[in-house]
Amino acid sequence: MWRRVQRLSRRGPTGRGWKRARKLVLTNGPALVQYLADLPPQAGLAPPNATLECTRQQDWLNFITSEINAGSSPLFNRDLPETVRDMFQTRSSQRLNLLDAELTSRSYIMGGSFTVADAYLYTVLNWMEALGVELARWHHRLAYFTRIPARPPVLAALAREAEISPVTWCQSLRGWAAGKQFRRGWISETLPTHDDSKRNIFTRVELTQ
Repeated sequence: MWRRVQRLSRRGPTGRGWKRARKLVLTNGPALVQYLADLPPQAGLAPPNATLECTRQQDWLNFITSEINAGSSPLFNRDLPETVRDMFQTRSSQRLNLLDAELTSRSYIMGGSFTVADAYLYTVLNWMEALGVELARWHHRLAYFTRIPARPPVLAALAREAEISPVTWCQSLRGWAAGKQFRRGWISETLPTHDDSKRNIFTRVELTQ
Protein backbone atom coordinates (compact mmCIF):
# COMPACT_ATOMS: atom_id res chain seq x y z
CA MET A 1 0.00 0.00 0.00
CA TRP A 2 0.92 3.68 -0.11
CA ARG A 3 2.55 3.65 3.35
CA ARG A 4 5.47 1.81 1.82
CA VAL A 5 5.92 4.78 -0.55
CA GLN A 6 5.27 7.66 1.84
CA ARG A 7 5.45 7.18 5.61
CA LEU A 8 5.07 10.85 6.57
CA SER A 9 1.32 11.08 6.13
CA ARG A 10 -1.88 9.37 7.22
CA ARG A 11 -3.34 10.19 3.82
CA GLY A 12 -2.71 8.45 0.54
CA PRO A 13 -0.83 10.10 -2.33
CA THR A 14 -2.79 12.46 -4.56
CA GLY A 15 -3.30 11.83 -8.25
CA ARG A 16 -4.07 8.85 -10.45
CA GLY A 17 -0.49 8.45 -11.61
CA TRP A 18 1.17 8.32 -8.20
CA LYS A 19 2.36 4.73 -8.67
CA ARG A 20 4.37 5.85 -11.68
CA ALA A 21 5.82 8.89 -9.91
CA ARG A 22 8.57 7.00 -8.12
CA LYS A 23 10.77 10.06 -7.62
CA LEU A 24 8.17 12.37 -6.11
CA VAL A 25 5.19 11.49 -3.91
CA LEU A 26 3.58 14.38 -2.05
CA THR A 27 0.77 13.76 0.42
CA ASN A 28 0.37 16.97 2.41
CA GLY A 29 -1.38 20.15 1.33
CA PRO A 30 1.37 22.77 1.91
CA ALA A 31 3.96 20.74 0.00
CA LEU A 32 1.55 20.04 -2.85
CA VAL A 33 0.45 23.62 -3.41
CA GLN A 34 3.99 25.00 -3.11
CA TYR A 35 5.18 22.50 -5.73
CA LEU A 36 2.33 23.47 -8.06
CA ALA A 37 3.05 27.16 -7.58
CA ASP A 38 6.70 26.67 -8.51
CA LEU A 39 5.88 24.89 -11.78
CA PRO A 40 4.83 28.15 -13.50
CA PRO A 41 6.64 30.81 -11.39
CA GLN A 42 5.56 33.51 -13.85
CA ALA A 43 1.95 32.96 -12.77
CA GLY A 44 2.69 34.62 -9.44
CA LEU A 45 0.90 31.98 -7.37
CA ALA A 46 3.60 32.16 -4.70
CA PRO A 47 6.28 34.67 -3.72
CA PRO A 48 9.82 33.95 -4.92
CA ASN A 49 11.74 31.44 -2.85
CA ALA A 50 14.20 32.67 -0.20
CA THR A 51 12.22 35.85 0.42
CA LEU A 52 10.39 37.10 3.49
CA GLU A 53 7.09 36.93 1.63
CA CYS A 54 7.72 33.28 0.80
CA THR A 55 8.31 32.60 4.49
CA ARG A 56 5.08 34.42 5.35
CA GLN A 57 3.18 32.21 2.92
CA GLN A 58 4.73 29.09 4.43
CA ASP A 59 3.59 30.36 7.82
CA TRP A 60 0.05 30.70 6.51
CA LEU A 61 0.08 27.29 4.85
CA ASN A 62 1.14 25.68 8.11
CA PHE A 63 -1.54 27.57 10.03
CA ILE A 64 -4.19 26.35 7.58
CA THR A 65 -3.09 22.72 7.71
CA SER A 66 -2.37 22.44 11.45
CA GLU A 67 -4.87 24.80 13.04
CA ILE A 68 -7.84 24.90 10.66
CA ASN A 69 -7.69 21.63 8.74
CA ALA A 70 -6.31 19.28 11.41
CA GLY A 71 -8.15 21.17 14.14
CA SER A 72 -11.52 20.44 12.56
CA SER A 73 -10.78 16.96 11.15
CA PRO A 74 -12.43 15.10 14.09
CA LEU A 75 -15.73 16.58 12.93
CA PHE A 76 -15.63 14.19 9.97
CA ASN A 77 -16.42 11.40 12.44
CA ARG A 78 -20.22 11.24 12.48
CA ASP A 79 -20.10 9.06 15.65
CA LEU A 80 -18.32 11.78 17.62
CA PRO A 81 -20.11 12.49 20.96
CA GLU A 82 -21.92 15.82 20.98
CA THR A 83 -19.83 17.20 23.84
CA VAL A 84 -16.62 16.43 21.97
CA ARG A 85 -18.07 17.79 18.73
CA ASP A 86 -18.99 21.05 20.48
CA MET A 87 -15.45 21.32 21.82
CA PHE A 88 -13.88 21.00 18.36
CA GLN A 89 -16.39 23.41 16.84
CA THR A 90 -15.48 25.94 19.53
CA ARG A 91 -11.80 25.52 18.80
CA SER A 92 -12.46 25.92 15.08
CA SER A 93 -14.39 29.11 15.79
CA GLN A 94 -11.43 30.52 17.71
CA ARG A 95 -9.13 29.87 14.74
CA LEU A 96 -11.64 31.49 12.41
CA ASN A 97 -11.76 34.56 14.65
CA LEU A 98 -8.02 34.96 14.05
CA LEU A 99 -8.48 34.46 10.32
CA ASP A 100 -11.33 36.98 10.12
CA ALA A 101 -9.20 39.59 11.88
CA GLU A 102 -6.42 39.10 9.32
CA LEU A 103 -8.85 39.55 6.43
CA THR A 104 -10.09 42.96 7.59
CA SER A 105 -7.51 44.85 5.54
CA ARG A 106 -6.74 42.52 2.66
CA SER A 107 -8.53 40.80 -0.18
CA TYR A 108 -6.42 37.65 -0.10
CA ILE A 109 -4.28 35.87 2.47
CA MET A 110 -1.04 37.38 1.22
CA GLY A 111 -2.48 40.81 0.46
CA GLY A 112 -3.86 41.99 -2.87
CA SER A 113 -3.03 38.96 -5.03
CA PHE A 114 -4.41 35.42 -5.18
CA THR A 115 -1.88 32.72 -4.25
CA VAL A 116 -1.93 28.98 -3.64
CA ALA A 117 -2.51 29.75 0.05
CA ASP A 118 -5.95 31.04 -0.95
CA ALA A 119 -6.66 27.92 -3.00
CA TYR A 120 -5.79 25.74 -0.01
CA LEU A 121 -7.73 27.85 2.49
CA TYR A 122 -10.84 28.00 0.31
CA THR A 123 -10.87 24.21 0.01
CA VAL A 124 -10.52 23.69 3.76
CA LEU A 125 -13.21 26.29 4.55
CA ASN A 126 -15.53 24.55 2.11
CA TRP A 127 -15.13 21.34 4.08
CA MET A 128 -15.72 23.10 7.38
CA GLU A 129 -19.02 24.58 6.27
CA ALA A 130 -20.15 21.11 5.19
CA LEU A 131 -19.21 19.88 8.66
CA GLY A 132 -21.59 22.29 10.37
CA VAL A 133 -19.31 25.22 11.18
CA GLU A 134 -21.43 28.25 10.24
CA LEU A 135 -19.00 30.55 8.47
CA ALA A 136 -21.52 33.30 7.65
CA ARG A 137 -21.14 34.96 11.05
CA TRP A 138 -17.59 36.08 10.18
CA HIS A 139 -18.14 39.12 8.01
CA HIS A 140 -14.70 39.40 6.40
CA ARG A 141 -14.35 35.68 5.97
CA LEU A 142 -17.73 35.55 4.25
CA ALA A 143 -16.65 38.23 1.77
CA TYR A 144 -13.47 36.24 1.16
CA PHE A 145 -15.46 33.04 0.68
CA THR A 146 -17.54 34.82 -1.97
CA ARG A 147 -14.55 36.43 -3.67
CA ILE A 148 -12.56 33.24 -4.30
CA PRO A 149 -15.16 31.25 -6.33
CA ALA A 150 -15.84 34.34 -8.43
CA ARG A 151 -12.44 33.95 -10.06
CA PRO A 152 -12.78 32.34 -13.55
CA PRO A 153 -10.17 29.58 -12.94
CA VAL A 154 -11.89 28.62 -9.69
CA LEU A 155 -15.28 28.58 -11.41
CA ALA A 156 -13.85 26.30 -14.09
CA ALA A 157 -12.36 23.93 -11.48
CA LEU A 158 -15.64 23.79 -9.53
CA ALA A 159 -17.59 23.10 -12.72
CA ARG A 160 -15.24 20.26 -13.62
CA GLU A 161 -15.56 18.83 -10.12
CA ALA A 162 -19.35 18.96 -10.34
CA GLU A 163 -19.20 16.77 -13.46
CA ILE A 164 -17.87 13.85 -11.39
CA SER A 165 -20.75 11.68 -10.23
CA PRO A 166 -20.53 10.80 -6.52
CA VAL A 167 -22.60 7.68 -7.15
CA THR A 168 -20.23 6.44 -9.83
CA TRP A 169 -17.25 7.25 -7.63
CA CYS A 170 -18.66 5.27 -4.69
CA GLN A 171 -19.55 2.32 -6.90
CA SER A 172 -15.99 2.31 -8.22
CA LEU A 173 -14.62 2.29 -4.67
CA ARG A 174 -16.97 -0.50 -3.65
CA GLY A 175 -15.80 -2.57 -6.61
CA TRP A 176 -12.15 -1.94 -5.77
CA ALA A 177 -12.73 -2.94 -2.14
CA ALA A 178 -14.51 -6.19 -2.97
CA GLY A 179 -12.86 -9.17 -1.33
CA LYS A 180 -10.59 -7.12 0.94
CA GLN A 181 -10.64 -7.36 4.71
CA PHE A 182 -11.32 -4.20 6.70
CA ARG A 183 -10.44 -3.20 10.22
CA ARG A 184 -13.05 -0.43 10.38
CA GLY A 185 -14.75 -0.66 7.04
CA TRP A 186 -15.53 2.42 5.00
CA ILE A 187 -18.11 5.13 5.19
CA SER A 188 -19.40 7.58 2.64
CA GLU A 189 -21.95 10.31 2.82
CA THR A 190 -22.97 13.29 0.75
CA LEU A 191 -22.94 16.69 2.43
CA PRO A 192 -24.11 20.08 1.06
CA THR A 193 -21.70 22.98 0.65
CA HIS A 194 -22.36 26.63 1.44
CA ASP A 195 -24.75 27.23 -1.46
CA ASP A 196 -26.17 23.72 -2.04
CA SER A 197 -24.87 23.82 -5.61
CA LYS A 198 -22.25 21.14 -5.10
CA ARG A 199 -21.74 18.20 -2.83
CA ASN A 200 -18.68 16.57 -1.33
CA ILE A 201 -18.03 12.91 -0.64
CA PHE A 202 -16.01 11.97 2.43
CA THR A 203 -14.77 8.40 2.53
CA ARG A 204 -12.47 6.60 4.92
CA VAL A 205 -10.93 3.21 4.21
CA GLU A 206 -8.69 1.25 6.54
CA LEU A 207 -7.25 -1.99 5.21
CA THR A 208 -5.65 -4.84 7.06
CA GLN A 209 -3.91 -6.08 3.94
